Amino acid sequence: MANTTIQIKSSGSAGVVPSGLANGELALNFADGKLYFKNSSSGTSYFSTTGGPAGPGGNNKEVQFNDAGTLTGNSSFTFDKANTTLTVGLPSSNANSIIQPSLIASGRFIKSPYQIAAPTSIVNKGSGILSDNGTISSQGIAPIGLAIDPTGKYVYVSNYSSANISQYSIDQTTGNLTSIGTITANTGPWKVQVDPTGRFVYAASSGQSVVSQYIINQSNGTLSYISSIGVGATICKGLAVDPTGRFLFAAGQNPESVVSAYNINQSNGYLSLIATSPTGSSSFDLAVYPTGRFLYVTDASSAFLYAFSINQSTGALIDNIGGAASGDATEGIAVDPTGRFVYVNNYTSNLIRNYNINQTTGALTLIGSISTGTTPEYISIDPTGKYLYISNYGSSNVGHYSINQTTGNLTSIGTISSGSSPRGLAVDPTGKFLYVSNYGSNTVSQYVINNFSAGSANIAGTITAKTYSFQDGTQQTTASTLGRIHALSAGYVIF
Repeated sequence: MANTTIQIKSSGSAGVVPSGLANGELALNFADGKLYFKNSSSGTSYFSTTGGPAGPGGNNKEVQFNDAGTLTGNSSFTFDKANTTLTVGLPSSNANSIIQPSLIASGRFIKSPYQIAAPTSIVNKGSGILSDNGTISSQGIAPIGLAIDPTGKYVYVSNYSSANISQYSIDQTTGNLTSIGTITANTGPWKVQVDPTGRFVYAASSGQSVVSQYIINQSNGTLSYISSIGVGATICKGLAVDPTGRFLFAAGQNPESVVSAYNINQSNGYLSLIATSPTGSSSFDLAVYPTGRFLYVTDASSAFLYAFSINQSTGALIDNIGGAASGDATEGIAVDPTGRFVYVNNYTSNLIRNYNINQTTGALTLIGSISTGTTPEYISIDPTGKYLYISNYGSSNVGHYSINQTTGNLTSIGTISSGSSPRGLAVDPTGKFLYVSNYGSNTVSQYVINNFSAGSANIAGTITAKTYSFQDGTQQTTASTLGRIHALSAGYVIF
């Protein structure tokens, strides 16, 4: 049963039953909250949040599969129709000793809490195109950095000239931002980062050569200042936190270019210096590999993309492991969530370059490049790894691209106007919304991402085109690969 693909299909018509389910396939009717499966008698049964005839199901059961791919056993299954959120609980332990994981499908994605062993698998289908959702004041002057907490509830924006950080709450339905205040920052705040636990915020100061540390109020998202720590250079612009939340890396410039590595105190968020490593002449931005094994650093002057291996015990950077020429000066950088590709911008030649990552060594190989707008600044990739967005400072727009899931090459799928001189940008964790800081107009642009349509073919699995019929006559046609959910031989669903 190892590597058996489980497919999830959906319908939006209440009361209808799927026909022709194969072993290992699930069908979610998100209109009435029923999860259908093929039972051991080759009939169709369902789990329901309201009880009722549910085969082995009903409430508080556990989804399990036998070696033939037939769904058996008990499951913990809940479905929130208002938010189209499906939660399927797994056993407290299994043959692989994974403790209390859960699958959460919010009409857009299914995820596991185990980031390294089981990264997010997206089950939505959409175009990735952006729709304008309005703007809001940045609550400061010359906004640059922008970061979203891992729960998708709060946005933080650094305002360079007014030396403060703006705080916003996110409407989970519309994506609209509401200001929840500002907090003073050190001189010239540049990039901001939220740790993966959602407890701490860090801001790079380009004017005081420090990293400022803040703690997040878990009730309302507001920040409280903790302290600051030096970076070993006179200018600091780039920050990155590893996916475990144990280490932070800062890019420093002038009089020499260095990357400083810090340990994050897991209790209070305080930083302590581990070591510094020299880079080129003007370290600018950083990105950590999804498993935390490698660090990539852009340079605004030396036309080189630096690559380091990260000591998994100490957080120290190991000697350069084989970076790559970047053509000309680079600023923004992003690693796709599968850990296969790196993307950087060339802000003088107006290009995005993409590289293949050696999965063993972390070394980079140039794949190709594609034109973008004028003076590109920062890059963000959606959680599916299917779409890339870039802020074009000179042309005041946001470019969007689809990512070839095999080669990593980009295809332009359009641009959309932003405020004046956009810089920082980020996609929220659900992949529904994109936010952009506009340096020249002191605003934050809000966009909705086309990534889900109720009743469309929402599939998790490696599939070929197939027509899928419900008894009400509606059909769902599947034609793309949107993530994998596997069943272990022990019979439990994992990613």
